[in-house]
Amino acid sequence: MKKVFSSLKTIKSFIVCPPGLENTLKTEIENSKFLKIPKSTLQKGMVEGGIEIMSTAEELYLANLTLQVASRVLVRIGKFKASNFSQLVLNCRQLPWSEYIKSGSKLALRVTCKESKLYHRGAVEERIVSVIREIVKDFTTSSLSDDVGDEIVNDDNEEATQIIVVRLYKDFCTVSIDSTGTHLHKRGYRRLSTVAPLRENLAASMIVHSGWDKKSTLIDPFCGSGTIPIEAAMMAHGIVPGKFRTSFSFMNWPSFEANKWESVNKKTNRRKIDSTIEPLIFGSDILKDAINISQKNAEKAGVSDYIKFNHSALVNFSPIFQKEIRKIETNNNISPSPGWIISNLPFGKRISDTDIIKLYSSIGKVLKENFRSWNVLFMVSAYNDNVVQHMGIAFDEKETETISNGGITVKLKKGTVE
Repeated sequence: MKKVFSSLKTIKSFIVCPPGLENTLKTEIENSKFLKIPKSTLQKGMVEGGIEIMSTAEELYLANLTLQVASRVLVRIGKFKASNFSQLVLNCRQLPWSEYIKSGSKLALRVTCKESKLYHRGAVEERIVSVIREIVKDFTTSSLSDDVGDEIVNDDNEEATQIIVVRLYKDFCTVSIDSTGTHLHKRGYRRLSTVAPLRENLAASMIVHSGWDKKSTLIDPFCGSGTIPIEAAMMAHGIVPGKFRTSFSFMNWPSFEANKWESVNKKTNRRKIDSTIEPLIFGSDILKDAINISQKNAEKAGVSDYIKFNHSALVNFSPIFQKEIRKIETNNNISPSPGWIISNLPFGKRISDTDIIKLYSSIGKVLKENFRSWNVLFMVSAYNDNVVQHMGIAFDEKETETISNGGITVKLKKGTVE
C-alpha cells in the first residue's frame, strides 16, 4: 500500500543521528523545551540511525534549529511497493514534488538498492528524475555516492541544492527530502580548529549521554578546539545550535511558511533560563595554540564569559582548578558538590599502546586524588578501549555507546570516580 505524507498538515520526519546515539537523541528530544513529542512516539519511532516522528511544519523547523545531537532532518514524502519500473513510476507520480521543489532548483539524488528486484541505481534515478521533470520543468541534477550512510547525505553542497534520498529495500521504496542542507554539526562558530577536531554534534552527544544537569561544574581537561565546553555553555545558557546559520534547505521549498519560521525564531531567541546558578565550565589543554583557538571559538559562539580556559596539563590543572572553584564557591555561597569531567581522550596512531597506558594511569591517579565522587564520560578508541581499566575507575558497561568519530570506531565510557 502506498503511503504519501503531505507537508500541508502533517510531516513524517526522520531525525538523523550518528548510529549508536539513537537513545541519546531520544533523551535530548524528551528534555527539549521546544519539541513536545510524547515519549511513546519517540520510543516507537526509534530505528538505526535516528528517530521517525509525525510533526508539524513548525516542529520540523524547530528540530533543525534546536537539536544539538541530530545530524540532519529528512522528510519522508512517500513509501510504496516497487518491484518493477512501472510501479516505481506510477507511485512516484503521486508524490507531492511541487511542495518541495521549485523551478530552477538544483537537485542531488542519492539512491540505494538492497535486496530488491530493482537493483540498478542509475536506472532507478533516471525514472525518478523523469517523473519530477513532468511536474517541475526546469532543474538540474547530480548524483550522490551510495557509500555514505544517512548520517552524511551530502556534507558539502549549499542549501540551494535540494537532496533527495531514495531507498529501495526488499522491493519497497522510501523517498525522502532533506530539510537541512549543510550538516547540522556545522554550527558556524568554529572558524579555527586543532588536528582531528571533535564534531559539534558528537560533543553535544557526549554531554547529553553523561547526564550533566546544566548546573554543576563541567571540565574538559583535553579540550582541543574547545568544542565540549562551548557546547555545554550553549546548552546551559539556552543558545540554540542553529543560531548562527542563515539558511536551511526547507527555506527554499514552495511550501515553506515564512510566518511560522519567524515565530520559531522569536520563540527560541526569547527563551529564559530557569536557573539562578551559572555552571562553572572549564577547558584545559597542554597545547597553548589549542587554548587560543578555544577562546576564539568561544567568543564567536557568544559564550566566552561562561568558560574558563587554562593552558596546562591535567596534573597541573587540578590544583589551579581546585583553587579557582573554591574561590568561586566561597564568593557565591555555593556548597562544593561533585561535577562532571567529559573529554575526548588522546588515542590513535599518534600515541603508542605503552604511552597510552601510562597516560590513562596518570589520568586515573589525578582523578582519584582530586575528583572523588565526580561523574566522568570519556571518548576512547574501540580498538583498545580496555586501556581505560588502567584508570581504576568503575565504568558502567550498560551505559557504553559505540559510535563512529571521523571514520574511527570509538566508545563512550561513563562512570564515577571512586
